[in-house]
Amino acid sequence: MEPGFYYLRASPAVSPIGGMYATSEGSDTPVRVAARVPPLEDRQIWRVDIIPSPGMPLKAHIILAFSDLPVVMAWSLRGERPIPEDPVMLSQDVSKHVTWDLEKIDNGIEDAWTLRAETTTIGVHWYAGTSPHGEVIFKVLPIGVPVEEKPYWVFTPARRG
Repeated sequence: MEPGFYYLRASPAVSPIGGMYATSEGSDTPVRVAARVPPLEDRQIWRVDIIPSPGMPLKAHIILAFSDLPVVMAWSLRGERPIPEDPVMLSQDVSKHVTWDLEKIDNGIEDAWTLRAETTTIGVHWYAGTSPHGEVIFKVLPIGVPVEEKPYWVFTPARRG
């Protein structure tokens, strides 16, 4: 994974219509998923900032690529810590920005990655998944769960501008 601009398609599919992509609805709102259509595309491009962490899993922040605000809006916690099924928020509050461990998974799909929130919780991992209501949520799974049970995201390079 290289730092850059990407569309993030939620998988497994959350809609029978086709691909659903992480979508911004503005600051301090849940990140949602929506079809990739021209009116939404600017709100569906995310900047993946890789955090140097030699010898550790690949770490990144997921940041809205386009914004009229002079601040960074990143995937964030709603409160002080993640809560199961709680939405992933888009926030300017740096203290709530989530550092994600990115793990390339071998499931036969090119550019498939899990996004696992960096936490100190013992016995479980907190993944970015989706709800039936179209929100990106914190999905809690026991450590060691098989790959086919983990939510994942397909990262497709996006051109900015």
